[in-house]
Amino acid sequence: MTERRRFKRVTVTGELAGNVIYKADIVVQNISLGGICFLTEKRLNPGSKCYIELRKDDRCGFKLTGTVVRATLKKTQKVDDDFKPLYEIAVEFSPLNKSQQEELQRLISQFSQWND
Repeated sequence: MTERRRFKRVTVTGELAGNVIYKADIVVQNISLGGICFLTEKRLNPGSKCYIELRKDDRCGFKLTGTVVRATLKKTQKVDDDFKPLYEIAVEFSPLNKSQQEELQRLISQFSQWND
């Protein structure tokens, strides 16, 4: 199968957290200069704009905007006496300026080194 992605994706091993505009926690699955894939309990509609703030070790966040390109129900999980959905959300980043690209590349490089 031919790889269609323009940017190399790096798998994230739980060290990177973030919020989208509704301030719910997300668990980042993988990230590249072109986009991000994460898990969340909230469904986001494909085509909707979102604002993401990534934090590493509770330090100051890196802020990005993008468009949801995919939202898939991954599973449901029991929490207390209730079942909550868990969605896998794929977001394509809005165009990044040079400074944002460099900052995001540094973050991605850190994860790439940890995963090698």
